[in-house]
Amino acid sequence: MDAGGPFALGAMHVPNFVSGRKLPFLDALRAVVARWRGGPALLAGDTNTGRIGVDEEAPGRAARAGCSPTTRRSCSTSTAPRPCTLPPGDTMRSFPRRGVTMAVDELLLRHLYKYDRMLPLLPTSEPEEVVDPRTAAAVPGLRRERVTFGSTHDERVLATLTYPASGGPFAAVIMQHGSTPMGRHSWQTWPSGPLHQSWAESGLMTVAVDAYGFGSRESPDNRGRLHSSRPDLLFRTRDQRVQAIQDLVRTVDYLQTRDDVRAGAVGYVGVSMGCRIGVPFFALDRRVAAGAFFVGGSAPYSRFEVRGTEFADLDADEELVFALTDPMVFAPLTAGRPAFMANGTRDVLVTKEGGERLQAALGEPKTLRWFDGGHGETPRELYEESRRFLVEHLRGARAPVAAS
Repeated sequence: MDAGGPFALGAMHVPNFVSGRKLPFLDALRAVVARWRGGPALLAGDTNTGRIGVDEEAPGRAARAGCSPTTRRSCSTSTAPRPCTLPPGDTMRSFPRRGVTMAVDELLLRHLYKYDRMLPLLPTSEPEEVVDPRTAAAVPGLRRERVTFGSTHDERVLATLTYPASGGPFAAVIMQHGSTPMGRHSWQTWPSGPLHQSWAESGLMTVAVDAYGFGSRESPDNRGRLHSSRPDLLFRTRDQRVQAIQDLVRTVDYLQTRDDVRAGAVGYVGVSMGCRIGVPFFALDRRVAAGAFFVGGSAPYSRFEVRGTEFADLDADEELVFALTDPMVFAPLTAGRPAFMANGTRDVLVTKEGGERLQAALGEPKTLRWFDGGHGETPRELYEESRRFLVEHLRGARAPVAAS
């Protein structure tokens, strides 16, 4: 390049928004430019906005935006003043079937999951006997309730509460199952004994929730079950994920009405799908003091194949559904509250790489574990470690703050 004489060259990498340094950096950069009196200058680098044609070249996306290879540098498809909430480094770039992840404004992201704060709960409660499924014998020292309460879109959440028969108030742990038609009852089927029961025997209140579309709330289709070959379920799966996350926030609303739940001492544990919806829930609801996540991740298994199918026109929609619901997008927003996460090195569903992406994206403080096994082979010892982790951090939990 013939510059026609000496000039100043500056190289930069703008911090990601979630670091809290992006806007101050841009303000400082603008001030430097306004004061510059040193002659010709070129500032080179990315701006970390997620805008096509500004930060990176993505031929497929640029073509859909009407940009040619020669005009791509001046073509932008977004004018949003705030960037997406993806972690620094755009680790989504490593997906083989996506070159870039769609930018999502953080305010829009939070707005999508909000609801009217005066939405009535209208709770119900029925006592149930605590029975050990291995022996069919009653379990002394525990109480159990089957509760329901109102959620968004006229849905009602159903949950099983198990807790010590005496004492209290208790720290409560919301437990979210994986993608199984058994729903909340899947906690009963563990070979070593019901997990929600053993955790209750240790002094916790366990709150096993049926996710929307599962268990007692199962739908006549496979929404939310991560069938990548079923793009006909794209929008129903989006709605299932949003509903399931809002249901978990409503569960915290409900627990705050109970005198036997200690103020501020609400935790969460989620397995597989329970991690997929649990990380966004934990990120959005700061009333949850600590979270534990198992065999979850961010990888192509959770997306829909639309290219080359009759649903090819939904390609941009598929990317947006991913950006609005994937735990990777929300993970940096967990910063400031302790998180525990465990993955298997031989998990062929989530994959090791998918687990590594999500583990890396979670905010600090975090405790990360790996085990030699597959998707459904988490050692009991890791669940016990997570229980101790939650107990430790719920013991000193402060009074709750606003949900998001």
